[in-house]
Amino acid sequence: VCEDPGREEASVGDWVCVCPAPQFGEMRGAAASCTLDECGVAGGVCESAGQLCYDTNTSAASLDDWQCECPSPSRGDPQPRGAATCEQDGDCEDETLCLGQICYDPDPATADDWECRCPPPQTGRSGAQAAGSCTLDECAAVCGSCAEAPGGKHACRAVGQSCVDPDTSPSSTRDWICQCSAGAGSRVGGAAVCTRDECAEPANAGVCVVEEQACVDPDVKNTGDWVCRCPEPFTGADGLKSPAPSCVFDECSVDYASAQRNGDEICADALQACRDPSSGFDDWVCVCPHTGAAELMAPARRAWMTTRRGGASASPPPPGVRVRRPRSVPWMNAARTAGRAKTAPALRRGRRAATRAPTCRARPTGGATA
Repeated sequence: VCEDPGREEASVGDWVCVCPAPQFGEMRGAAASCTLDECGVAGGVCESAGQLCYDTNTSAASLDDWQCECPSPSRGDPQPRGAATCEQDGDCEDETLCLGQICYDPDPATADDWECRCPPPQTGRSGAQAAGSCTLDECAAVCGSCAEAPGGKHACRAVGQSCVDPDTSPSSTRDWICQCSAGAGSRVGGAAVCTRDECAEPANAGVCVVEEQACVDPDVKNTGDWVCRCPEPFTGADGLKSPAPSCVFDECSVDYASAQRNGDEICADALQACRDPSSGFDDWVCVCPHTGAAELMAPARRAWMTTRRGGASASPPPPGVRVRRPRSVPWMNAARTAGRAKTAPALRRGRRAATRAPTCRARPTGGATA
């Protein structure tokens, strides 16, 4: 039977194949190898007679090979698929004395000294001339209905989980629970799917906080995958269990000051493109689409161009109009961004972008107008 313990969109690859009851076994991401201890199903036949049940082959493909055996000190041959004929001496010759338990007479020559003992895998205190007080802890015992089946591994402890049997009476079976040792998660009758937010641990979160970054655990079902992530509006690669190596701030695409427009919006009003050429702060530029002219933090002033049916033409400007030479972007970067790195503290100090685009036009000379 296929089970998916985590139905969240981010929870993938955690489906398991679980053997149908009364078979036992499960496997994550593949078919399980199932076992079947038939004593967990038919064992009551032996227990009601005060005998022991034994399954000679617990493979799910091997059926009807269980047998009842006489408990010591009684004598008798095992009986396949039914109660054996056991012989006792002394008081225990009366088979009705300890129904479902083992009758033991320490001295067959002495009358009325018999006692009832708990049949394995049950444990408890024997009863003198009365039924014993027996319990079945399916977390500690090895049986067909227990967390550890004969010849198998402990379902909980094999994956580092703890096991709890909420009801240890012999009649209450298959109610044991696997619980996660760290984090949250439990499951009745099988290994639990554990969830643990590693960023909730102060030691992990502190690694990110000191760098003013956010701690993120992308999959709470796995361990060792928490990352430090650049806080918005910064971007950059996550740092696995360490600070993000580089957080950058694209001034063209984000609103980095309260109630301010970003560079893309300001440049787009002038039909220009925004470029953020470096990691410096306040160095975004608007670039003319045809000439490459650039203006720091404002729409660029256009070199004289004419358009013909939507296409650019390099025709000369009218007489008396001086063409404005494009500014050098590298020159502006060196002059304006030296020592001004984009950091979260710098943003909080309130550096602001231009909020209103200046008028961009060609500059006339003499009596001519643009």
